Amino acid sequence: MSSTKLIPSNVHDNQSGDELQVGLSAVKVHRYTCDSNTDWPTSSSTTTTTTGDETGVIIKDVVPRSMYYDQYSNNDDDDCLCSCACCRCECCPTVSDWCVRDPYGLSCGFTTWFLFIFAQLVVVFVILIPKSHSTIFNLINLVIFHVLEFLAVSSHYKTMFSNPGTIPLNDATPENIFKYANGTVVYRCAKCQSIKPPRAHHCSVCKRCIKRMDHHCVFVNNCVGQNNQKYFILFTEAEEFHRKTLKIREEFLPPGHIDITCSLNNIGNILHEQGKFDAALEYHRRALQMHEDLRISEHLDCAVGLNNISNILTNQGNYKEAYDSHQQALRMRQKILSSEHPDIACSYNNIGDVLHKQGKYKEAHEHHFQALEIREKSLPADHPRIANSLNNIGSVFESQKNYTRAIDYYQRALDIREKVLPPIHPDIAHSFNNIGNILNKQGNYVEALEYYTKALETQQKCLPSNHPDIAACYNNIGIILKHQGNEKAIFT
Repeated sequence: MSSTKLIPSNVHDNQSGDELQVGLSAVKVHRYTCDSNTDWPTSSSTTTTTTGDETGVIIKDVVPRSMYYDQYSNNDDDDCLCSCACCRCECCPTVSDWCVRDPYGLSCGFTTWFLFIFAQLVVVFVILIPKSHSTIFNLINLVIFHVLEFLAVSSHYKTMFSNPGTIPLNDATPENIFKYANGTVVYRCAKCQSIKPPRAHHCSVCKRCIKRMDHHCVFVNNCVGQNNQKYFILFTEAEEFHRKTLKIREEFLPPGHIDITCSLNNIGNILHEQGKFDAALEYHRRALQMHEDLRISEHLDCAVGLNNISNILTNQGNYKEAYDSHQQALRMRQKILSSEHPDIACSYNNIGDVLHKQGKYKEAHEHHFQALEIREKSLPADHPRIANSLNNIGSVFESQKNYTRAIDYYQRALDIREKVLPPIHPDIAHSFNNIGNILNKQGNYVEALEYYTKALETQQKCLPSNHPDIAACYNNIGIILKHQGNEKAIFT
């Protein structure tokens, strides 16, 4: 069995070793082609080889800011600080058995626990017992306090000792690189040599790349990322903090200040995620009214606010008002942006979704095709948003019971997603499920079962075990097994 090598190729637009400053990181751009007869290079001094095949995998080395400025210094402190009993950092740790060995972070984390204990002593021995309260009053308050303290401590513990979503070290191997099609852009962390999925960042404290990294919090001695963000929000009580921020800004800033509208929108977004649609709608409308009072009603922030309001109205089933708000946002964006801007495609897509839910399939198709046309002109051919448009068009065809065209668009969406997204991305599972639904409706139960099984296997790798999508997938598989008369397998 021959080994493989990535050889840099001379390309005019992306010369090997080019550096681009991007935000807090630098990006070194390389183009590689495959030579199946040589070994994987272990040194950056590989000679440049010109080949006739200019197609290949484009690897962009994302250099963290600390490494970018200190790359010529002798810094040997590159060991990963995580302590995971399951693998000792040789592969991606599980969500449990995780602790960052940072002395400063550990001291801050344990100080937080000390403050919890100190708060308990103050409440019990300073506030309740010395006062002449009744026994029932003391018991009620003690129960309430200890329940809230338990929830806070448990959320802090889960945030501190949960793997935030680390990416395996040194997984940018030839085998993993060549899973991507030619022409695919692959981002590789220059520090830990990992393939970086979208929204992943390198943490200079954990010495690892973290999926959907928000920040490294010393008070929980951990990064806040994909796997522990929920616990961090529960611990910090995000809504309450945004309310306090709003109160301070309203007190010290002039009425209608842009920072006040920002706080209003933040609270609205949190309430929306909690399913408190009426309250969320009130905050978003207050923010929008402030923009109008400041006479900036045609600002892009207003279009975003209208989009937020429309999404809430859609969730409430108020499709008429949602449609009007989306149309208003579209008109606003058309005045400010070029006709082929991706945000305009986003508005067309949102309007198409509302029309689809109203059963207006012809109009929904028109808007989704407009969104697709703009995205195909303004975005790369394999951009995930193009896959989203194709998926939405397929969904409308499915509602029209035009299964032949529906499965065609679903397959095109799946092809793009498999090309540009990680193999365990939820969108790939959705595509598998959509194709399975069509095959099920066509009576092709054998192939439908294959796609449902693929969807389930993908979801089990990227979603919590109690996620509703996994339950729905089990239900779909059960329906297929029932059609096949395999009732025994249904219960297994």
